[in-house]
Amino acid sequence: MGKLSTEGIVVKVTEDKIVLLCPNGAFKNIARAAHNAPPLLGEQYVHVEKQTSWLKYVSVAAVFFLAIMAYTIFQMTAPTSSYVLAIDINPSLELVLNEKMEVEKATGYNEEAVELLSTLKIENLVLAEAYQKIIEYSYEKGYLTSDNSYVETAIIPLKKQNKKVIEKIEETIKISTPQDVVVTVTQNNSETYQDAKDMQVSVNKLTHLKELKNDGVIESVQAAKGKSVSELRKMQKDLNKSEESQEKANPNKGKGNGNGNQPEPPGLNKDKKKNNQPSMRPANPAAEKKGDNSNKEKSPGNSNNPGQGNNGNETNKGNPAKNNDKGNNKSGKGNNDKGNNPGKGNNSNNSGKGNNQGNNGSNPGKGNPGKGNN
Repeated sequence: MGKLSTEGIVVKVTEDKIVLLCPNGAFKNIARAAHNAPPLLGEQYVHVEKQTSWLKYVSVAAVFFLAIMAYTIFQMTAPTSSYVLAIDINPSLELVLNEKMEVEKATGYNEEAVELLSTLKIENLVLAEAYQKIIEYSYEKGYLTSDNSYVETAIIPLKKQNKKVIEKIEETIKISTPQDVVVTVTQNNSETYQDAKDMQVSVNKLTHLKELKNDGVIESVQAAKGKSVSELRKMQKDLNKSEESQEKANPNKGKGNGNGNQPEPPGLNKDKKKNNQPSMRPANPAAEKKGDNSNKEKSPGNSNNPGQGNNGNETNKGNPAKNNDKGNNKSGKGNNDKGNNPGKGNNSNNSGKGNNQGNNGSNPGKGNPGKGNN
């Protein structure tokens, strides 16, 4: 930092300044320090002024400039991770993608995945290229074979979900997967992703572990943490086969009629319906036959035997009918016409209160049999 000096003769002194007459004949006003004693008039006075270096201002400006540049660069290079793609073959790894579907970071969750990532440089590649390299490597290492050609993937949005980007990721995976490989694409949430990170497993593996625990196949998630996704998938497959076998062995299990009863065999309700229908046969066919024969054998006026009619639909609740020599059959409150119908009605199904002048009433209904006199 340089210094600027001014020399001259004091010609005037005030409270805040000193006026000097410089050797070149010019007057110069200089600041007076309050703590210093004022100089005398006519005295030779030398004023030394500290000069502020321009570098200080440049330095301050440079600091602000660097701060702005650093912030801009940080914003440009700051992580813009938007999606995580979990991939499980035998290598279990995950790819962190940005909105442009570029791989920003790759993480392996088992030895096979760590070896894969050390061999393949897939960061900063677009998803299609990175995924294709992973598939080719898996074929070379025998992770994908004719007997084991299964790839599980899961998409986890880290920020606001963009449906179009997710659809592009799904389409890229399906197009880049060979036809002889079975691939599944699912979606999961950030909470499950965080749980998987805490356990140091992939999202696909954690999903299998939770399902097996809920089904009672494993005691805890931690107990089967060391198994591969293919092993967990096989356990789930075996469980499904066992359940299918049980259903085939007990086809009616769980198919009750709502009252706790097993369903009835086909046709049983139909038979019951038939059995509940009223019979069209007479209640006492033998009595009817006997009554008919009696009418044929007995001549009018001969009422020695009690009349026995068939079992009609109408009954007589009156007193028993007594037949006299004229063959009149009194039944209950009235006599039946011609004696062949029940006591309550004549031959025209009328009420049995009329007179019956027929011979030997053969059907007294439910009354006692008529006793005729010769």
